[in-house]
Amino acid sequence: MGPAPPQRVRRLLRGLIRFAGALGRKLAVRRGDPRHRLGRRGEQAAAQALRRRGYVILARNVRTPRGEIDLLACFGDRLVLVEVKTQRSDAAVAAR
Repeated sequence: MGPAPPQRVRRLLRGLIRFAGALGRKLAVRRGDPRHRLGRRGEQAAAQALRRRGYVILARNVRTPRGEIDLLACFGDRLVLVEVKTQRSDAAVAAR
């Protein structure tokens, strides 16, 4: 894991968790669904890329009343909410 997030970020995170409900609640996992597995691989790749750039991953798959936040990270004293979109085709990514 990386360095501990600054106090300000921890306070923001606590407020977000109170708003969002219980952090780390298990989601219904359909293990046989290839789209779900693809999405999980995309989230793992995004988390690794953020870590390499100096971000600290604070939480994954945070449920809120309005949806889900894929990754919750901090960079310095900034709180970053990440939505990951994974594409099936490498050709589509190369075309960007």
